[in-house]
Amino acid sequence: MKKKWIYALSIGIVSCSILVGSTLSLRSWADSAPQPGTADDPVVTKSYVDQQIKAALGNQPTVTLTPTPTPTPTPTPSGNQGSGASSTIETIQLAKGQTIWAKSGAEIIVRTGKTIAQSKDTNTIPDVTAGTNIAAGVAIPLNHMLVFPNDTRGVKATTANTGVCWVMVRGGYTVVEANGTVVMDK
Repeated sequence: MKKKWIYALSIGIVSCSILVGSTLSLRSWADSAPQPGTADDPVVTKSYVDQQIKAALGNQPTVTLTPTPTPTPTPTPSGNQGSGASSTIETIQLAKGQTIWAKSGAEIIVRTGKTIAQSKDTNTIPDVTAGTNIAAGVAIPLNHMLVFPNDTRGVKATTANTGVCWVMVRGGYTVVEANGTVVMDK
């Protein structure tokens, strides 16, 4: 019976030792984790970074930067207003058979009337509203913006018009009669 008591007592002592040892081990493992806000913590706050910077600079006063406004550039007139550089939109009336030849960089929108595309070469006119190109002799849809990359293209008011055509123009242009007489040149 004495052996049973010694055996039970030794099992109890070993169990208590294991329990106390594991508790102490867990406590020391928890203590080894870095404390938040210290140099050992990989995630730091802005205030900690500010403290460290201030300490590194020797507690010098911080300089506050005030933003200065960026000056707005003023447009300068280019001496090339006749080549489509104008920023104003003009409304032009075209009679039957008249053609408006756009200068390089000009934009035209046909507001009323029937018109067709004109070209002195085989190039087309970019229709930026539809995202297409209009070939010479093709009808131009109303209210579509046309961009003219060079001086060889234009818009002609057809004889099918019952009245006059109105076009809006930004940039340089020349209006020509059916017989070739220049009516207006800008």
